[in-house]
Amino acid sequence: MQGDRYRSAIVEVAERVKEGRVRLRILERLAGESPDELTVRGGEGLLEPGKVYIVGHTDKPSRRSYRWDTDPEGPRVLSVPAVGPAVFQDSEAMRTLLRERAADEPLTDRRRLEAVLDQLGRPDVQARRFVLLELALDPVLRELMDESEISLLRETLESGALEPMAHDYLLQAALPLVEGRQGDWLAQDCRKLVASHGPRLELSSWIPSLLITALGTLERIGVAADFDVIHGHVGSNNPGVGKAAFQAMAALDPRRAAGLAPTYIDAEGVHPDTRRFIARLSTDLAGDRTE
Repeated sequence: MQGDRYRSAIVEVAERVKEGRVRLRILERLAGESPDELTVRGGEGLLEPGKVYIVGHTDKPSRRSYRWDTDPEGPRVLSVPAVGPAVFQDSEAMRTLLRERAADEPLTDRRRLEAVLDQLGRPDVQARRFVLLELALDPVLRELMDESEISLLRETLESGALEPMAHDYLLQAALPLVEGRQGDWLAQDCRKLVASHGPRLELSSWIPSLLITALGTLERIGVAADFDVIHGHVGSNNPGVGKAAFQAMAALDPRRAAGLAPTYIDAEGVHPDTRRFIARLSTDLAGDRTE
């Protein structure tokens, strides 16, 4: 968000113009220099006329080009990797996180964590993805969290308000926090996720990634009884899910997983990549059984 020629500003959407573009009035610059008004493309329909947002934008070409220094198609809304369009709620928390600061007055980790947790309690989808990914990727922030702050993650999870991408990031953020503590609330959420989906998944959706994370979480903090919830996913049409399911089974009950491995390896309904993975892993399981 603060890379070369990446700019962030609080904007009011003035109007939609032709070819999917919108005209923005700049209310306050947060990072980089934005003109008083600009027309941008992108944003995937998130920018509604008359409303105020924080928007990241750039005029750099979307791909490295030797022909143009400035994108000939004009400025565009930034796309944040693993988050989506940089269109966020105008909140004090997001202003804190995105505002450019002098090198000698950086944002402290404690203040950054406070802003992340503040935004977590707000319903804006893009901003919630942003702060949960921040928490999932940054161990320094997680190390600052006390029990009351961890409980905010639990409350957010149990609210049922998370869409799949944010749900995935919350699971990733929470797992290191609950290991060695009482983490059944996290395992229980993963059990519900795994039980609520069958092996036929919409491969273009975020559900396969969410299930892989949930299965990996049960591998770490689940119990042997979770084996029966998990095994149906070995036949998933997404091989990542199938592999994660068998790996979790092998961690929770190695002998039982080893006994079932030949059946899965011979099953035409199991994805070939999953079958090859099971064949490799079952060699290790067989060695464990003979020790």
